[in-house]
Amino acid sequence: MGKRKLPNYDKPVLSVTHAKLERASEESAYRSRCPLCAGQLLGLRDQVSLQLLRQDRCVRCGQPFEYIDDEIAGEKLPAAGGPLMKGAT
Repeated sequence: MGKRKLPNYDKPVLSVTHAKLERASEESAYRSRCPLCAGQLLGLRDQVSLQLLRQDRCVRCGQPFEYIDDEIAGEKLPAAGGPLMKGAT
């Protein structure tokens, strides 16, 4: 059985404001609902520094997003053009 490719994985990155997205959980200021499929955006972090990344991807449809906010839940985001998640275009 081969891996199933998520339908929006190769789509262009969409810019969104994290603060305007619907929260996926009252217990997390980071988890949001995907505006396309109601899947979840989890808030990606750099694997080494654990800094919150400006880029994110829906776990259900694979749509890549870039947050245009300056901060999320009080954490500053890196400058635009900063560290990218693997596979971001």
